[in-house]
Amino acid sequence: MALVLNSRMNRGVVVLSADGRLDAEAAPALLAACESHSARGDCQIVLDLAGVAYVDSKGIEAILAIFQLVGKAGGLRLIGARPQLLQLLEITRLARILGIAADETAAIDSLVGSD
Repeated sequence: MALVLNSRMNRGVVVLSADGRLDAEAAPALLAACESHSARGDCQIVLDLAGVAYVDSKGIEAILAIFQLVGKAGGLRLIGARPQLLQLLEITRLARILGIAADETAAIDSLVGSD
């Protein structure tokens, strides 16, 4: 299944929902979507992975590239990751550097502060 991306704004933060497989074929599209947002100055991104059933090493690489892309100017938060992906991020210690939030509200609050 190809990766389908949908984006919207919430409190000035890009919420990018992914649905499908985040693999070597799909990773460039995810990175390109985030680069496009970043080029417009939208450097706070919440990546919703609830619809992603599979992530390979290229998918992880794309997430890290997005983290580096927006890290200093804004920030990246992951939400909705399935248990297998969360376990992989814990084992590799990437969970320590990637912002993982419980839900969209918590992710946005951590980027822009709570109202």
